[in-house]
Amino acid sequence: MAPAFTLFTHPSTPNGIKMNLFLSELQEAYPTSMPEYRTQVMQMWRLEHREPWYLRINPNGKVPALIHHRPGGKNHAVFESTAMIVHLVQHFDPDRKLSFKPQSDEESECLQWTFWGHGGMGIRLSRSPPNTETDL
Repeated sequence: MAPAFTLFTHPSTPNGIKMNLFLSELQEAYPTSMPEYRTQVMQMWRLEHREPWYLRINPNGKVPALIHHRPGGKNHAVFESTAMIVHLVQHFDPDRKLSFKPQSDEESECLQWTFWGHGGMGIRLSRSPPNTETDL
């Protein structure tokens, strides 16, 4: 059987790690019904993420990205890790084990924190120097 989607990623990138964690949670929530998917580890040192075929998937040339394989060969590309998580929840979390009822206050609050994590905390953490000691 063909995979439901293909994840293009690299295990050492923060957003790649985020996607691996989310997919682990999704698999744990749906151990018998989670569809199979394919992971393609990008060869960053070869600038594979800048090649024309990949730029058609993610015009930003960054990882991760996702192709949702649809029936009839129609594929849908999704980039930006938070958008990918929202897409996966919409399509692969039918019992709402990892999400909330659409248009509910709970979903709104969840999306607020999710987008804050993507654009607020995530950006700050990516710019912080590694192994920094602070005085408490």
